[in-house]
Amino acid sequence: MGPLTSVTIPQISLVANQWYRFRIAVSKPSGANSAFTFSVPGLCSVRQLARDGIFLSTVPAPQSDTYTIAGPSRIDLALRCAPPPTGTSLYINWDTTNSRVQLIINPGTPNNGFPFRSDGLSTWQPARPAYLQDMRNVAVQQSHQITAGRDTMAWNGNSPVRFNPSTPLGTLSFNGVYEFRIVSANAHPVHLHVYPMQIIGVWNIATSTMTAGNCGTYKVGEFYDTIMSSQICVVRFRAIDFGGKVVMHCHRLRHEDDGAMAWINVTGDPNAILQTPPVTAVPCASFSK
Repeated sequence: MGPLTSVTIPQISLVANQWYRFRIAVSKPSGANSAFTFSVPGLCSVRQLARDGIFLSTVPAPQSDTYTIAGPSRIDLALRCAPPPTGTSLYINWDTTNSRVQLIINPGTPNNGFPFRSDGLSTWQPARPAYLQDMRNVAVQQSHQITAGRDTMAWNGNSPVRFNPSTPLGTLSFNGVYEFRIVSANAHPVHLHVYPMQIIGVWNIATSTMTAGNCGTYKVGEFYDTIMSSQICVVRFRAIDFGGKVVMHCHRLRHEDDGAMAWINVTGDPNAILQTPPVTAVPCASFSK
């Protein structure tokens, strides 16, 4: 969805009272948080299924008419709408009413699909692979502080550095559980490749203590690939399945391009088959033909 100009408002046609699965992706170069809301509260049953491509620990989540997600994130929703009152239009508004899509609810016979267990009411818990197992009560091998800046990244309060393809920001061992405290993520959303991050709690920098629980809009126990919060989120991840060079960066694209990107060297992967390719400079003119 984009700002409205003279272009007709986008429309999506739905059958009344039928469940649909919506995947909504945000692609803001600024990385800023976005809020979207359904214009007629209570008219639609809206239940979250997944975030950043990963099912929630309990599916579906409770009803909500409003969701907030970071600029580079995505969310999966189960959606079922009743016909709006005569003369009333139904929209999904994004940030403001200047960016929206209209839902057209048509009469019809709903199919039998729904996001619940077979009884049509109960929630369910998805089976999860090893890298998505709960880490809230698991001992961690190491704990580190990650700070993103305008054009730098910093490891454990060390001097901030710009991206260096030859030098890792830090080193971890394969098959371990690690904890990150993510600082400055409100201005610089931190995105970690390969390993989904589980929310553990909130770090108090003044007392050097953690309070277990949600971190802003990020739910404790759930997994995300990008963190953007005014609080210092404590996350954990398992360094399994893939080792080697693992990239992390600020998800404000200008900041990333200016140097707010780094890589972590995950050593000891017994299955590593990818070799570091030689770096060869290729003139831009080579691609101009």
